[in-house]
Amino acid sequence: MDRKIIVIIGAAVVIIAVALVLVFVLPKKKAGTGEVPVSKARENTLRLAGEYMDSGEYQRALDLLDKLLIENADDQDARDLRDKIIGEKARAEDTARAKQSTETEAEKARQEALSKSLSQLGESIESSRQNPPEVVVRTQTDKEKEQQQKDLENLSAREKEKALKVRSLLDSGI
Repeated sequence: MDRKIIVIIGAAVVIIAVALVLVFVLPKKKAGTGEVPVSKARENTLRLAGEYMDSGEYQRALDLLDKLLIENADDQDARDLRDKIIGEKARAEDTARAKQSTETEAEKARQEALSKSLSQLGESIESSRQNPPEVVVRTQTDKEKEQQQKDLENLSAREKEKALKVRSLLDSGI
């Protein structure tokens, strides 16, 4: 009886071992399971990495290619695409650095021009403090006053009123 139990247990272990091998080791594609074969997944990964590269997502593309190369270090297509992406990434970084450098230089030039302008303004203010401008006040001569009086007499009443207001404002210094 003990021998029968040992045979049954041994058979069960063999059946379980065979089932595990079928599930985990054999190719992944089975009808109706929706699983993708390895070669199709590789092609899709390469295509996606290329799309990421084209859109400037270099690190995401490199991450995908790293996974492919971990699975198969001899995958020449993945290696070639990885090298191309690394080159594109380096060129993009160089372009960004050059652009930033140009912007920094332009900003520096603007700052220098502003500083120079402020210095000139300061010198101008200091110069005007040392040599204040002369203010010339012009007074009307008697002849000019007589001419204005004649002009007032030739105007209508309303115009005379306006002219008198203007003259009084001018005389008061406004």
